Amino acid sequence: ITGAGIPPSRQGTVYNGLMHATDWFPTILRAAGTNTSGTFPLDGVDQWGALRATDPNPDSPRTELLINIDPINRSSALRKNHRKIIRGEPLYSGWYSLAWPLRPCPLCRTSPSTT
Repeated sequence: ITGAGIPPSRQGTVYNGLMHATDWFPTILRAAGTNTSGTFPLDGVDQWGALRATDPNPDSPRTELLINIDPINRSSALRKNHRKIIRGEPLYSGWYSLAWPLRPCPLCRTSPSTT
């Protein structure tokens, strides 16, 4: 992270929070001193507070991220917090931890061997 408005303690650090390209618009508006009130609802989430946070690992205001929807191959993937769900490929369908290698979620009903 670097730029105007970023505290010196955060300059040159890496932001590991969950962020999507659509988050830049509300984030830049807030950095410029304005906001999105009175506009149409946005898909983006304001990340300015997390980028400026003095905590080295601030929580991201975004908790979900759509990774892909493929209507031709009928597959999709979604990330929620520290889990990812993959649908469409029977071998890999299910919730996974973000740890590598991908491991099934022990608390979820589905696993990589089920559809």
